[in-house]
Amino acid sequence: MTQNPTREITLPMNNTATVAAPAVIPTVTSETVFEDSVVANPVVYLDARDIKEWVSLDETLDTWSEQIKLQQLRDVEDVETQTLFLRDSGDAALQRQGGKQAVAYTLTAMRHLCALVGEGERNTAGVLCRTAKPKNSRPPLFQDIVQGNPNREVTLRIARDLATGRPVVRAFVSDRHSLSSGDDTALIAAIRQFQGLAQDARARYVRGWDHTRAELVCGETIQIRPGLGIKLRAYFQNSETKACSFGAAAGAYLTFTGTPVTLPFSGERNKARHLDSKCEIAMTGAVERALTDMHNVANLFDRACGKEVNVGEMLQAAVDSMGLKDDAAAAVALTAAMVPEAVPANTLAFVVVALSLFTRYAKDADQAFDAEATAGFLLSKV
Repeated sequence: MTQNPTREITLPMNNTATVAAPAVIPTVTSETVFEDSVVANPVVYLDARDIKEWVSLDETLDTWSEQIKLQQLRDVEDVETQTLFLRDSGDAALQRQGGKQAVAYTLTAMRHLCALVGEGERNTAGVLCRTAKPKNSRPPLFQDIVQGNPNREVTLRIARDLATGRPVVRAFVSDRHSLSSGDDTALIAAIRQFQGLAQDARARYVRGWDHTRAELVCGETIQIRPGLGIKLRAYFQNSETKACSFGAAAGAYLTFTGTPVTLPFSGERNKARHLDSKCEIAMTGAVERALTDMHNVANLFDRACGKEVNVGEMLQAAVDSMGLKDDAAAAVALTAAMVPEAVPANTLAFVVVALSLFTRYAKDADQAFDAEATAGFLLSKV
């Protein structure tokens, strides 16, 4: 793909002349970095690799299931908060009175715990979440918070870190957030149930401490116009830590750029809180809806190719809505100059493709997904 200067877009707030293309976001690794006993979140955006590098849906789901099995997920219920303390041995690992093993924790887990035990001490708890310095101040600070607030029972959501073998607290949850009905296992089962619709599907996923992101692409390439082909795509996200709701959405994989577009999640049918057995039903319904909605994407994209818009103003509005600044905002203008000639200029399709291309240069997972979701939102309104 070559950059075409005649199609360069300069946004009102940015000058693209001095902007260099950022490096492509690296693929996710299984390595986990420890800072004391705070486990870094390993979620990295699924980079825009060629679809040929993805594996079959069967292999993806099998690998995903095996990872969950190896992590030995479990919930430790009815833990009294006043029995918890941070080990005063330099690593500040979490331990229970009478417990045999100290465990690491994610920052999400520590935020949950501080919110549970520090109702009257929110400011102090916040300092603890940000890792108080010096490090040896954390254990006594934590004990002050715990002892100064009412005792309550909580559930520790624990998984084993595959890089070190160490148990890690991923979240503190209530008994309403079921590990059996709302975890990735339920999502995998829902996808398998509709696998017959996508026998040739290729897929990929990344499972982090806070949430999982997965996508599948299936079917023959649909030629919208000469040089413009798409494959149907479904996107899934799930959390086992209260970080976000479950969601499933239709979308497209643009074969001429190798980048994604994700349509908005469709109402409450595509979202569910992890409460009870109804969550599994909601997951199954959402997956079915997303796979059905995929077939509407080709028609939407074709219509976007014929809808004239002010590209500069629309891209600027997208930049503003995503809260992009400085180099990130300028990079959107840069990707606009990379839109292939086959995409009609001054059309909504041009804007959609430019935002989709930006997913390659986003600084993190959230920014990348914001870009592909914004592209999908605009496409859905054609």
